[in-house]
Amino acid sequence: MREKSWIVLIFLLAPINFLMSLDRHAISIAMPVIRKDLGLSLQEASFILSCATWGYALLQPLSGWLAEKLGPRRVLFGAAFLWSLATLVSPLCLGFAPFLLARFGMGAAQAPDWASSMLVLRRHFSTVTRSRANALLLGFIYLGSIISGPLTSWLMLTYSWKTAFAIFGAFGIAVSLYWLVFYRDKPDSISLQPDLSIPAPSSALSRSKLLRTPRFWLIGFLYFCTICVQGFYASWFPTWLHEVHHVRLKDLGWLSSAPWVALYVSVLLAGIIADYLASRGFSLRHVRTVPPIFGLVLSAVLLAIASHAQGTIPALCLMTGCLGAIGFVQVSLWSSVQDISGAYTGFVTGCTAFWGSLSASIIPLAVGWVVTRTGSWEDVLFLPSAAACAGAIGFFWLRPDRPLLETREHHCEL
Repeated sequence: MREKSWIVLIFLLAPINFLMSLDRHAISIAMPVIRKDLGLSLQEASFILSCATWGYALLQPLSGWLAEKLGPRRVLFGAAFLWSLATLVSPLCLGFAPFLLARFGMGAAQAPDWASSMLVLRRHFSTVTRSRANALLLGFIYLGSIISGPLTSWLMLTYSWKTAFAIFGAFGIAVSLYWLVFYRDKPDSISLQPDLSIPAPSSALSRSKLLRTPRFWLIGFLYFCTICVQGFYASWFPTWLHEVHHVRLKDLGWLSSAPWVALYVSVLLAGIIADYLASRGFSLRHVRTVPPIFGLVLSAVLLAIASHAQGTIPALCLMTGCLGAIGFVQVSLWSSVQDISGAYTGFVTGCTAFWGSLSASIIPLAVGWVVTRTGSWEDVLFLPSAAACAGAIGFFWLRPDRPLLETREHHCEL
């Protein structure tokens, strides 16, 4: 049964998440060329980089509830298919407003992806294997970011940025149909525990109780701080390399992918370590909180040093180490969400992802505003550094060993 769970993850869930991660890095790689083609100002480019996350953020709470109600099969198919259509259409939008609208639609279409994925993992994996499952899924997402950098650069230099987006969109339609055909919400003899994606009878009342629980909001705050760091890499990092360290466009793709390689390795390592410690009897509180506190503190320090680093290689090494440290935060946070949310994993995931998306939409605007006002890129790294410090402090109050609500669903773990 466990082997079937890993098959579901690797061959069904991972490809669809890999697909929708391609664009997150591609748009930042293509932005210098898109700015030139469309005649965009720096502020307009900031809005373009942020608007997909606006749509993604606004629909997160609703998408979590929808995934619980309709099941991840239909919801995730719709998300991937509509995302692919929006990606196909975006090269046809040759003005600021049309391109902005297409990006917003793409983000809105993608909104249910993570909540649906968390429901699948919550159903198929128990506490002692959950960190590795989350790590592997996150690894496929970051693998998309790693590949999309050099791939987008090659497609742009060989053809155009429009061709790159068209290829991603066509590939997405094929993957979404593959998911719809092969995945089933209720597979035979595969669940390691009861189907906790089904809400309890008094779900409306319980959700209102969740909204009054301080740790429910704390989880959102922690993810907001985490994405303040990660969002810089997904938006302005290639431009930062180009503007501050004068990296050439042909080198930008693979150099800007280096931090994502570190993130990919770190999430896999974090999952293995966390599950090993959990299986050896270490307290869940320590397993879920010590690594992210370490990761956020390390990220804050490396960002502060990188802002004054001289030379491309030292700066790149520091920035690579910073994003690598975030891998321990991501694995611990999403494993904690599944640990404490029970039947409401979809809803809590959606609300948590909302705060991350809000952060991802704010950080490009904040960086663009600082650069526009000061005319310099020197101090922009202090924004994510301060957020990392705040997140490290917040993790002391998470208490992942205690459920958000004391309901019968939380006592069904193996």
